[in-house]
Amino acid sequence: MNRLDVEDKAHFYYCALVALKFAAKYQAARSPTAHIIFLSRWLRRASDRRLFSRGVEPEIVWLRQTISAGGPFMNIEQLLLTVYKQAHALAK
Repeated sequence: MNRLDVEDKAHFYYCALVALKFAAKYQAARSPTAHIIFLSRWLRRASDRRLFSRGVEPEIVWLRQTISAGGPFMNIEQLLLTVYKQAHALAK
């Protein structure tokens, strides 16, 4: 994996975190279940509209599977933050 791929993935996770924060602040996405529903829809739209590079598509698929397997009380924000920090550290 080259540096550009890692930067694209870090950017994707950053965007997901920002989207989740905006949803929590400006929408009714205040519960863990609402976060999961919001992010699942956001991921589907991002994939359908191809908002990110091709190298990010496996991350979208993995994240959608992880969310659906994680249950309603999964801390999705913490997962996104952890993966973002790891990708950001690798991109340096």
